[in-house]
Order: sequence, then structure tokens, then C-alpha cells
Amino acid sequence: MNTRNDHKPGSPDDDFGGDPLSPGKLSLQLLPHINGSDRQVKGVCTLDSGKIIVGLAVSHDEDDEGPGYVNFYYGLARMDEHGRLDETFAIDGFTFGQYQPSFNG
Repeated sequence: MNTRNDHKPGSPDDDFGGDPLSPGKLSLQLLPHINGSDRQVKGVCTLDSGKIIVGLAVSHDEDDEGPGYVNFYYGLARMDEHGRLDETFAIDGFTFGQYQPSFNG
């Protein structure tokens, strides 16, 4: 058993995360793309199991609706304790859906 820790407290763990371009960080680049999507993290929660849930707002350009038309979706991703997408959750660790239209009354 290796009990030696070479990391200073608060320093990134380069083995965490699945994006080789951003070692030590959760990267939204790992998430599957919805055509033309932009992602914004809205919440993060660590589960007792060590897995990480990430809530997102996702925008999507709708080409068939006309120029400049944007739909908004929610996204939910689950990462394992090492910061990689948990492929046992949803479809390869990520799911999304569209918000219901607002009602103006």
C-alpha cells in the first residue's frame, strides 16, 4: 500500500478527470455534443459513493426554426470518483431533455 502523497493540499490531482488537455479538472468537453450546443454548469453534488452529479443548462441552435432561434435544454451528467463519465448512468454518463414551454397568462 502506498501511503505517500506527493500532492500539496489544495493542488490539482493530475490523475483526476478524463480530458488529457485539462488534467486535474472536470471538463465539459467530455460530454456528448448536442448539435451546436453551449453548456453552463448550474450545480455540482458529490454523492456518498464518491460519484459526482453535474447539472447543466444547455442551449441548442435550431437551424430549422430560423436564424437566431435557440432552444434551451437541461443536462445531467454523472462522473465517477476519478472525474470520468460514469457509463452506467443514462447514456454513457449523460442525459438531456427540453424544458417545457413557458406559459404567458
